[in-house]
Amino acid sequence: MNAVRRCRTCGSVLSRYNNGHQCQPCRATTGTASANAVPARLLADTEFRQALAVGDWETALRMLAQDSSMTQSAMAAATGVSQSCISRLMNGRSQEPGIRTVRALCDGLGIPRPLAGLASGTTSEDTTNRRQALGIGAGVAGGALLRGCKEPAAASAAGEGGPRTDEALLAEATAILRRLEQHTPTRALLGSAVAHSDLARTIRHRSSPGAHARRLCAMESEAAGFTAWLYADLDEQASARHYYRIAINAAVQSGNPLLTCYMCGSFGQFATVVGAPAQGRDLIIKSRTHLPRSAPPIASLWLDTMEAAALARLGERRAMTLLDDAERRIGRVANTEPVWPWLFRFDQHKLGGYRAVAASHLGYHRTAEHLFTAFEHVSASPKQSAVTTVARAGVLAATGQVDQACQLAVAALRTGRILGSERIIRAVSDFRTRLRTTSSATTELDQCLAQSYEEEP
Repeated sequence: MNAVRRCRTCGSVLSRYNNGHQCQPCRATTGTASANAVPARLLADTEFRQALAVGDWETALRMLAQDSSMTQSAMAAATGVSQSCISRLMNGRSQEPGIRTVRALCDGLGIPRPLAGLASGTTSEDTTNRRQALGIGAGVAGGALLRGCKEPAAASAAGEGGPRTDEALLAEATAILRRLEQHTPTRALLGSAVAHSDLARTIRHRSSPGAHARRLCAMESEAAGFTAWLYADLDEQASARHYYRIAINAAVQSGNPLLTCYMCGSFGQFATVVGAPAQGRDLIIKSRTHLPRSAPPIASLWLDTMEAAALARLGERRAMTLLDDAERRIGRVANTEPVWPWLFRFDQHKLGGYRAVAASHLGYHRTAEHLFTAFEHVSASPKQSAVTTVARAGVLAATGQVDQACQLAVAALRTGRILGSERIIRAVSDFRTRLRTTSSATTELDQCLAQSYEEEP
């Protein structure tokens, strides 16, 4: 097995198809800064600074283009961000640029990083968790909204203060709930998520037909999708299916094909994980029909990976072929930053985790363990890390390392109990059922599983 190669700039694991010394995102952002493209008068403009503070790059880039006559191509050349990404930001189709993209925009356009909510140093955001960043952004946006509420006359004069505020508040609430989900027991969040989803639906029903109603449909879809995720984490499958269907229907009504694709694909991913991989595969294939030709690379890469996960659970080796192809394409993508509605980077790290799990389902235990080892330090949410840990425990048990496997399972179970994740608890329980041996390690695991029935965490 070849040694794992890493990017000399950020330490990321390099694709086997990358013969260089840097990952694609680092290549794209190295040595591309240009000198002060943003005029000083624009940097002093209150509206421009406000847009930067709340992450409204659509407004900021449009103001720059109008003030300096700078084209999208020129912005791309100055920042190292692709012209298609600049276009999506300016057209409002990508509203959650990642940390690296924001940093590249600031450095390439001569915008002081603190104006966009970044530290002024060069590395302090490199390891920032994407969901934490979203939560921080929501807090900044919330402050701006509160300030905006003090100026109702100005909002009224603009002719859209109320509707815009409805959308922003709903989006802010969803972002806050996502941030809380990282460290809060799932059931403690569920009531708020259900109420938020119902509120989004009510506000949308009361709105007049038009662009505003379609944007509210998108807010409703995201709220329902998050609620479905919580029910899935609690292993309450009927309720999860119900809210996924609401999320898909609202996405269709929003008229946004990417959102429809994402929600339908997420439903397929859910079906795969809960033991219906054939239905999951069919849903993922169906979700592809919603993809426009202009879809960002993350869309097809994510769908290929989700389909591969379903195929691996069905025992079809074609799963690894799909993942190989996805890895080749990731090596050719210059920018892997999140593109809404995907709120995560889909890069070599993400793909490596899915490849490891797929290999474990197909019985390629040595390959799976090598991949688990290579990507064990990759940042992920606590719940996702625990799910991956259980999969790794299964690989170790299959290769005779039962004691070490049980230790990993116990660690994952503790995370599952603290965060109230029935999904993790069930995964550990299924792992124990597959073991056909008894030892001191299995005894400890049995005791921990018994506690999940006997006492609260």
